[in-house]
Amino acid sequence: MQYPVSAIFFVALGCDLAYSFPTKIQHVTSSALDTAQGNWEADTAIVSSFLSSADSFSGTTLANAAQTALNAENNELTQKVVLDNQFVFVNNPNPTVQKANAVLVDQGTFQFVVNGLQNLATNGATMSAAQVSAAVASINTDRCNKVLPAIDQYFTAASSFLKNGQLLKAVRPTNCP
Repeated sequence: MQYPVSAIFFVALGCDLAYSFPTKIQHVTSSALDTAQGNWEADTAIVSSFLSSADSFSGTTLANAAQTALNAENNELTQKVVLDNQFVFVNNPNPTVQKANAVLVDQGTFQFVVNGLQNLATNGATMSAAQVSAAVASINTDRCNKVLPAIDQYFTAASSFLKNGQLLKAVRPTNCP
């Protein structure tokens, strides 16, 4: 069987294809936007709580807590897509959110956090305390300095659009550098 080169390219991209080329939602309701940003903030809180206390865990407790944080981090993408469909994947995109999206996606900062959490979830049960501390410090350097400020830009745009007087902030871990 022969396939066009473009089909092979898209198959090779795998799950990144859905994220790189999201299905455009025709209309994002204010309610959906409000819910997505609230859920995204809650997900950042779960990840930040884990990163704030990961040094106090070990063994399977660490691995399980890291898996919970990883699940929340991955769920952030679900919320991001809703906001992207309002501010990025439109005819007149919000330039601030476009820049935030570039930090998260094009610079690979979001994926770096996912990879770090995946490492802790997969290998945390056998990692030494020093290895855990180093992994958390590495994740936090990227997340605190790039990822969370980019998410704040999304929240600012959502607040401005919703005009609800509620400006959410991505929750920071207590051990940001």
